[in-house]
Amino acid sequence: MYVTILGEFKVRNRWARVLFDSGVTHSFVARRFVDKHRLNVDQLGDSFNIKLPSSDSVISSQGVLRCPIYLGNFLAFADLMILDLADFDVILGMDWLSKYDAVI
Repeated sequence: MYVTILGEFKVRNRWARVLFDSGVTHSFVARRFVDKHRLNVDQLGDSFNIKLPSSDSVISSQGVLRCPIYLGNFLAFADLMILDLADFDVILGMDWLSKYDAVI
């Protein structure tokens, strides 16, 4: 069973709609959020083939690495792959949830 939680948190000191999703293996940031807030873009070592819920696949080779995320007074960091996301600014998947032993 996959669990999701939606909230608003500061991502690199900017308010963002963040989805915590236990059904997603990696974490992502919306390209529009990166462009709007002029976040530094890193080239990932590899290209990742990402399967979307629509069954389409997209390739991501860019990300925002060690991106600070503030959850109240708790500061965490995430490596976020850049995708064209429509509904959320950031999706935190199992890579992030496992790193911080988060339970949702």
